[in-house]
Amino acid sequence: MKAHRVVFNDQPTLLDIGVYAWVRHPLYLGILLVCLGFLLAVPSIFALTIWITFFLIYDKMATYEETDLKRILGADYAAYQQRVPKWLPRLVRQS
Repeated sequence: MKAHRVVFNDQPTLLDIGVYAWVRHPLYLGILLVCLGFLLAVPSIFALTIWITFFLIYDKMATYEETDLKRILGADYAAYQQRVPKWLPRLVRQS
């Protein structure tokens, strides 16, 4: 578990640089954008159903993770939530 110790050191810290400065869940957003591309390429009720299902699942997972992160990181994560949007990046970042 050496890699685990490198990524998750003794003191958990908030990562809010790079893509995480724009959106709180970039991996989930990327997957949803791929599914949206599929929906646009193959417009059908089936593709729309898949996209809606994926969005609901990822939104529930993200909400669950954020509850845990608030417990672990406290006020720092609450401030991060106020500063950075959950899904759609702002065109202009707030300082």
